[in-house]
Amino acid sequence: EELITMETLNAVLPSALQPQTLFIKYVQALMENPLRTKIATSVTISAVGNVVAQKAIQKRKTLDGYSILKFATAAAVSTTLVHFWYKITDPVFKTRPGTKWIIARVLLDQTLMAPITNSLFFIIMAVMDGRPDTIPVALKTRLLPQLQVYWRLWPIAQFINYSYIPPLFRILFINLVGFFWSIALAARNRPKLN
Repeated sequence: EELITMETLNAVLPSALQPQTLFIKYVQALMENPLRTKIATSVTISAVGNVVAQKAIQKRKTLDGYSILKFATAAAVSTTLVHFWYKITDPVFKTRPGTKWIIARVLLDQTLMAPITNSLFFIIMAVMDGRPDTIPVALKTRLLPQLQVYWRLWPIAQFINYSYIPPLFRILFINLVGFFWSIALAARNRPKLN
């Protein structure tokens, strides 16, 4: 079995679709319009994660387009929030290198931002389902169990993010981890079909 090399890939793909060209275009888009690029990336990855969850986990024969829209909307809102969170926290922690400050930043994320972003997920789902009256019950009964699952993955992901990922690519890294998280959310928060 022959492995695909970069040379082989570059030979068969038009130059606009070659990985290094796409990466350069992505970086340029991040530099020119960071928030819009981050939102577009997040929405795309979340939507693909929802499709994977519907097909692979829930075994749906037809896709629920409205579910994809709800998850994409939640991704757009949380990405916007995290973008500005990083704009606030990056300068504070940039001057404080070292593991103890990375741990402090992760703790801040997990105690402040995690409840906010997870609450927003339930709020967006309820509002888009036309059921804003269910928000208090969802927050009371489902938020803590969801956070307990969240805290199994995200502190480690954020530690890696703050330790090794350049600031320009932190939301992209979170989006890639979020791909699997969105599959888990879709699996946990959508009814199974018989």
